[in-house]
Amino acid sequence: MLNTLRKGTGTWIAKIFIGLLVLSFAVWGIADIFTGYGNRVLAKVGEVEVSPQEYERVYQRQLRSVSNRIGRRITSEQARAFGLDRQVLNSLITNAAVSSHAQQLGLGISDAAIRDDIFKSGAFKGGDGKFSRIQFDEVLRNNNMNESLYISEQRNGTVREQLILALSSDLYVPTSMKNSFNRFENDTRTLEYFILPKTVVKKIEEPDEKAQADFLEANKRTFTAPQYRKIGLLTLSPELVKKAIKITKEDIATNYADRIDQFSIPGKRHIRRMSFIDREKAKAARLELTGGANFMTVAKKYGFKADGTDMGFINKTKLFDPRVADAAFSLKKGDISQPIASTLSTIILQVVDIEPGKIQKTLEKASDEIRTYLIAERASDKIGNLHDTIEDDRAGGKSLAEIAKDLELSYELIDAVDRSGKDQKGQEIAATLTDPRLLASAFDSDIGVENDPIEVTGGIVNWLEVLGVTPERAKPLAEVKEQLITLWKDRQRETRLSKIASDAVAAISNGEKLKKYAKKYKAKVLTSKPFKRSQEHDDIPASAVNQAFVLAVGGVGMNSLADGKGRVIFKVLEKGIAKQPGKDESDKLTANISRALENDVVAQYVADLRKIYGVTINETVFQRLNGTTPYNSSSPENNRPRF
Repeated sequence: MLNTLRKGTGTWIAKIFIGLLVLSFAVWGIADIFTGYGNRVLAKVGEVEVSPQEYERVYQRQLRSVSNRIGRRITSEQARAFGLDRQVLNSLITNAAVSSHAQQLGLGISDAAIRDDIFKSGAFKGGDGKFSRIQFDEVLRNNNMNESLYISEQRNGTVREQLILALSSDLYVPTSMKNSFNRFENDTRTLEYFILPKTVVKKIEEPDEKAQADFLEANKRTFTAPQYRKIGLLTLSPELVKKAIKITKEDIATNYADRIDQFSIPGKRHIRRMSFIDREKAKAARLELTGGANFMTVAKKYGFKADGTDMGFINKTKLFDPRVADAAFSLKKGDISQPIASTLSTIILQVVDIEPGKIQKTLEKASDEIRTYLIAERASDKIGNLHDTIEDDRAGGKSLAEIAKDLELSYELIDAVDRSGKDQKGQEIAATLTDPRLLASAFDSDIGVENDPIEVTGGIVNWLEVLGVTPERAKPLAEVKEQLITLWKDRQRETRLSKIASDAVAAISNGEKLKKYAKKYKAKVLTSKPFKRSQEHDDIPASAVNQAFVLAVGGVGMNSLADGKGRVIFKVLEKGIAKQPGKDESDKLTANISRALENDVVAQYVADLRKIYGVTINETVFQRLNGTTPYNSSSPENNRPRF
């Protein structure tokens, strides 16, 4: 419970799009089942499905959020290293579990309630403090959402929120619990201590032959040569493929014509807009406009302000609703649109002015960019074709070395490598095997087994075959004698140092002065400042801090230094009792404990839901979406739902 206390954070974006508390907790022991059903479903909980499109949308949103928080754009590879892909998948699974329960209970929310929430949201208000359709579209556009998708997410999120809040709100925090947490967080200890360095142990004698033999027998695993694998590696690299691709001037000109919009500044239109809740009012307003009335006069009549109707010059991509965009860019200057129905309102547009598009990059200026684009595009096609050819040749019985020779691809022969990626001399194998999946595949496979290709960083694909296996073997004494003696001496030094430290602790505990032993070993006696459990100390390792809070005043202890170069021997001088917190601190502590209790309650709730409804995950789809990382349901960070 103590480890779950932490600060809660949240953003208005999370509230808009998720609509629920950000709850951090760990769900253990959930038996997720991987299957290979259709590519249109990523995961399923009960009858609720998670689509690949939903995963990609949330993943990209979280990627932007993390990038904004750290102040720089992170790559998908870095995000996977942080576990973002697994966290997003788990949050969607958790949402699906809660939604399954909501469906079973028959819970829902009306269109009117959703509309009221949207109209009340501060995120969608214009300068006049009222709901602004322009602001609404802008927020959705910035988050790659459209109106119907947002409303669907808001509806599901609100129902989940009601379930969670009903379960976890207003939990009572007992005074005794609050006092215990306050003591745990704010009690202090003051120590008197000295450092006992390894150098107090003088020269270690050489072990005799019997001692060497006994040490070798007791540490067989340490002196066992690992298993080695002889590996053949065929590599299909985009860079290698690109070198063989030739792009002509005609190719560049054709592509330029096909993609002319990308090299042009799009046309803009000065648009005015009125957004009506009542469709009949929209029809009436249009009749007045087509009858010759001034747009702004009619807008004012129906309660619209100038800054709420005039969108200024805008290009088509800025109009997120395709119905509105198509209508706006099909009108002539001065035209009034028909009423355009959307989920939330009915819209009328007027095109005030038209600014035509213009060429931004000529063919000559865009030539290099197009060449790079075409090479990448054709390389991708060629890699796909080569991939199929390699698989066909393997099925036909060819070795990887033969295939590489026929197709003029890279083939590397690694005579011996162990599980850690080192050769028989203990040297790291070249960068070829840096991806851990390659080594894992090599040692999970065997001679003659056809392994699946593995794609690594940069779009490089590797095919691996095991050509030989050298079993592990126990090394004879003659081969490891120098290493064995060094290790034996280190162990002896540690043992003797521990004995000296233990004797000192026993003597000081029985009344001897700590200063006496410090002087004996020419060490300086130091006194720490009062410190809490959570505070770090330069000389006192965390294990010693924990021990100090267990001992009574006058208690003596010792622990290894973090760098392994000695021992710290200490005596507890003073035990500081935390003061009763003031009102502000007490309220903050109560809120933190309450949040932790809520997290624990919700964690149990979600764990039971996942067991009841069952979780299935399409591993093939997940690995296609995230590039490389398989979902691991046993990893605790994967079980932290984000509502």
